[in-house]
Amino acid sequence: MNRKLALNFRKHSGPDLITDAYRVVNKLTDNEFFPEVKPLLAPILETANQLQHAVVEASDGDSLKIIIKNDMKEKLIALLRELGDWIEKHSNGDDLAMVSSGFMLAKPRKEISLQNPVEFIIIPGKNMGEIIMQVKRVNGAKAYIFQYTPDPLTDDSKWKTINSTKRKIVITQLPLGVKFFFRMAAIGARNQVVYTKTLFRYIA
Repeated sequence: MNRKLALNFRKHSGPDLITDAYRVVNKLTDNEFFPEVKPLLAPILETANQLQHAVVEASDGDSLKIIIKNDMKEKLIALLRELGDWIEKHSNGDDLAMVSSGFMLAKPRKEISLQNPVEFIIIPGKNMGEIIMQVKRVNGAKAYIFQYTPDPLTDDSKWKTINSTKRKIVITQLPLGVKFFFRMAAIGARNQVVYTKTLFRYIA
């Protein structure tokens, strides 16, 4: 999987952002990995200089000067993100090339291995023919699958499947007096799927 650049500058102070901009411009000037980047550097250098001036001007607390400083900061953030996207596209996944740009590499996201769902229960709903299916929230789950099928349970049973981002649903209009089997699964990153045990209940 290709690495990404750290392009979230929202929490950076004005001086920190200026430092980032100057570093990137310096690293990309005559950079052998990105010979065509030069036209993108001039606007960043100009905006960084303008922001530096605006930071000094706004130090007296004047409201209008602070607005100008903040607007200039947003402009520089947008330019750096645009340049970062360009670097990612033209680096072809080469970590050395990306590091040479002066941008920082983003930390890889830690993928959570899903644990088996626990506290899975099936209980009657308020009305006849209703079943409530629910499970304890699974850390790292992006969605849940709810499945049920009538007796007899065999390898060829066809499970009715309902997808949801919630860990609890109400199934309605089930035929009374029929034995049903129920199970759930949590869905995680990279198509991780972990199932609960299978429970059964007669519909009343």
